[in-house]
Parts: sequence; structure tokens; C-alpha cells
Amino acid sequence: MNLNKMLAFLSQEDLQELTEKILSTEDKTFQNITFRQVLPFLDESYIDALFTKHLLEQEIFNSLLPFVSDSILETVVQSYLNKEIDCDIKSMLPFLNSDCVAKIAYQWIDENKSIHKILPFLSDQTLHEIVLDYTNGNEKYDIDELLPFLSQQDIRLVFQYNLKKEK
Repeated sequence: MNLNKMLAFLSQEDLQELTEKILSTEDKTFQNITFRQVLPFLDESYIDALFTKHLLEQEIFNSLLPFVSDSILETVVQSYLNKEIDCDIKSMLPFLNSDCVAKIAYQWIDENKSIHKILPFLSDQTLHEIVLDYTNGNEKYDIDELLPFLSQQDIRLVFQYNLKKEK
């Protein structure tokens, strides 16, 4: 019997039992079924619980990311920002809402960390707010790093600001 063909027909209870069996193995495989193959069939609350439980196990963490609820992702980001946990926040970026990404960016800026890896995920609104802050005299930003991601309007604001600045 090929258990893989049964996945879509199993109950949540059976899927969870199978998942626990898979996770207990070293290679995260049971009878040729991998952890990733089971994920699309698991319910969100169980995935959220798994994510919280395995937050620091990179392989499991990365596999779960596309399936985790927004509320759990926001909770993890808040815990990261409060320095309560240290997880791979960069891997989470494609799955976070724009508010979470902005909060991370602003904290990294305040901590003088590079936001280079966050830039593709920042909303146009957040980038515009950074430009406005920069053009109001707050030069804690590496504005050169932001240029490829700015709108023409924001590039013009930066240009005009720098033209009017004294040497």
C-alpha cells in the first residue's frame, strides 16, 4: 500500500499522527512520505502549533512558513522585536504583511543594522516614509541602498534635498 496516495483522504487526527511519526525520524521521512508532502493536508491550527514548537529547527521552520497563519507570524515578529526569541527572521520576510516588515526595518535602522535584505519586501508607503524622514534631516538611513527600490517621485525628493543641502 502506498500511504502517499492516502494523504488526501486521511482525517486530521491520522494526519497529525503521521506527522508526529515523520518528525520523530532523523530524515523526516516515514515510508517514503516526507514532512513537506503532508503539510498541505494539515489544518492551520495544527500547523501553527508545530511552527511555534519547532521555531528554532531551521528545516521544519522553513517548511512550515508558507502554511502558518498571519496571526502566528505577527506574534513571532513581535517576540523577535522584543528580543524574546532569536529566529531566522529573514526567511519569514516573503510571508509577512507590510506592517511587520516595516517594524523590522525600523528596528534594524535604529540598531544601525543594514536593511539591504529587507528592501525588496518593504511597501512603497514605507519607502516613501523613509524618504520623507531622510529629507527632513534624519540621515541615519543609507539612502544609496534604497535607490533601486524607490519610486521616481521619491528619487526626485532625495535629489532635490541633496541639491539644496550645503556641502
